[in-house]
Amino acid sequence: LSIGARKSLGTNTANAWTAVLPGGALELRPTGATTYFPEFLRLSGMGVTNEGAFRNMQYNNTWPGAISLHGAARINADAGTMLTLTGGINGTNAQHDLLLGGAGTLVVTNNGIGTNVMDLVKDGAGTAVLARVSAHVGSTFVSNGMLRLGLASAMPTMTYVRVSSGATLNMSNTAQIVGSLD
Repeated sequence: LSIGARKSLGTNTANAWTAVLPGGALELRPTGATTYFPEFLRLSGMGVTNEGAFRNMQYNNTWPGAISLHGAARINADAGTMLTLTGGINGTNAQHDLLLGGAGTLVVTNNGIGTNVMDLVKDGAGTAVLARVSAHVGSTFVSNGMLRLGLASAMPTMTYVRVSSGATLNMSNTAQIVGSLD
């Protein structure tokens, strides 16, 4: 499903949400930079051909709605775009992996990553920025591109961090304690 207008999914009510199931994708394709209506998202899967269950395809956009993982899920930003996530990301009913990828920039701010997220994986050539404290309970893997910490203690203190050859963990001159670094 590709959407453009800020209220393409309707207006949020207490029980409104949009689900993206494995093999599906919600693609943001606005005609200009857009702050979308705060729709609650339920994500599961990697999207169409691994390009993201939630994918920013055009412009610099903001998604203010909470995101709930109902399985391992991928969020991508295409090259030349930025997606700012302000509503928080957490899992439900179990702990699920979160993959942040694409060749663009993803920013997690205002509300961070919750304790029902297991592993945090940064892949793709772009940059993911943790501008809020993350409480995921598993490991942090940076397999490609850059994971940038936008504040001190952005990652959980006991997380195992693995940075692959050619990938970057940018601590932005902030203090960060981790369980181990590989």
